[in-house]
This record gives sequence, structure tokens and C-alpha cells, in this order.
Amino acid sequence: MPTLPDITSETFFKVFPFCILIDRSMRISHLGKSIKNLFPVDTLLNGRYLDDIFRLIRPDIVLEWNKVK
Repeated sequence: MPTLPDITSETFFKVFPFCILIDRSMRISHLGKSIKNLFPVDTLLNGRYLDDIFRLIRPDIVLEWNKVK
């Protein structure tokens, strides 16, 4: 199995501009640049619950940490 080099969070966020980072309580801790651009500039997103901002359509599961993990 080949080993991959470590990457910084800055590089990760550049490669995945549509990423969403959430904590165990399902609060948004970071949004990628392209997702932020979908909202008005003054919209507060960090710290809000994921399901207050986004609706999960598929898969048809309850949006909770153990299911997302």
C-alpha cells in the first residue's frame, strides 16, 4: 500500500472547495469557498447546525453524527 504525503488544511480546502466540516454536535465548523459563495456574504454559517442550513435528501437517513461518520 503506497503512503501518501501529509497535506495541510489550506491545500485540502483548495482541492475541495465544496467541503463542509462538522463537529460531533453536527454544527458547521468550516465551509469551502465555493459553498460560501452560494450564500449572501453576510450570512452567518459557522456554528450553526448543519440541518438548519442544508437538507439531506439522499441517502434517506436521520442526519446525526453516527450515521454521517
